[in-house]
Amino acid sequence: MRKKLVTGIVFTVAAGAALMVGGSGQAEAAVAPRKIAYLTTDSGTILPVLDLTTNFIALRIPGFKTPGSVAVTPDGARAYVTNNAGTTVSVLNTATNTITATIPGFLRPQVVVIAPDGRHAYVTNWSTSTVMVIDTGSDTVTATIPVGSHPTGIAVSPNETSTRNEISAMKPPIMKISPWAKLIMPTMP
Repeated sequence: MRKKLVTGIVFTVAAGAALMVGGSGQAEAAVAPRKIAYLTTDSGTILPVLDLTTNFIALRIPGFKTPGSVAVTPDGARAYVTNNAGTTVSVLNTATNTITATIPGFLRPQVVVIAPDGRHAYVTNWSTSTVMVIDTGSDTVTATIPVGSHPTGIAVSPNETSTRNEISAMKPPIMKISPWAKLIMPTMP
């Protein structure tokens, strides 16, 4: 099998970081501590793994349904991948590069982010206009938060001293949400 050299964009990021990588359509990369990056292309059933030391695709992991977003836990042990054309989020063991769990209950999950402490993942759910909260210890959905119409982006506050995470789900107008109070507070971009 020929390996594909990835060219075009040069980036330097810390382990666990996510970034957008160019091209047409949606694409993301999440960097794991072992000098690899998981790439999404928003199409197909494969999750490519980029070796950051060689810039070649080292592995193609099967079993996804249009992987659209990926986020690696702070400890680097797991990655969460949205299946945009489906109803699930897949959990990937980064040591073995195998899917270890499939979390149901979504409808066109779009983007996933991990809280700084690694205890929760937040997923925008496009078709239901919600953000769903995953407990990463049990890999179950523990809360569903209504947000604005068709959220396509999300960010979590990096404030690690707080006992709660502040998240923002995005689609113009940007909606800042507080899941603990179950309030939706519009903010200006």
